[in-house]
Amino acid sequence: MFIVNIQLPAYPAAMFLGDSDGEGMSLVMYFKVSENFDKDISPQFQDSIKKVVDDDSQRTPLKKLVHAYNDKPVLSRPQHNFYKGPNYFEIDLDIHRFSYMSRKGLKLF
Repeated sequence: MFIVNIQLPAYPAAMFLGDSDGEGMSLVMYFKVSENFDKDISPQFQDSIKKVVDDDSQRTPLKKLVHAYNDKPVLSRPQHNFYKGPNYFEIDLDIHRFSYMSRKGLKLF
């Protein structure tokens, strides 16, 4: 099972992150691959999924980014946590801790 928990602020975006703890809501999504995935999904669609995963053009920009930032983890910020259990993988995404511009854009959206 794949779980995504998005924690959304319910207050206007503040300029400084110290003002980013307040009332909010959580959007939790659960995903599970069907037990009959191999039978229910056509072989053509399965091949399409494999092509997207194995696409070298996707790997090339990633390698360029890693090289440009000298292998430093600048793309990974403290706004998320990962949890893994025996039958699930969970991502918690805390939008309260996003940058001001990101929170402002999400509020407008």
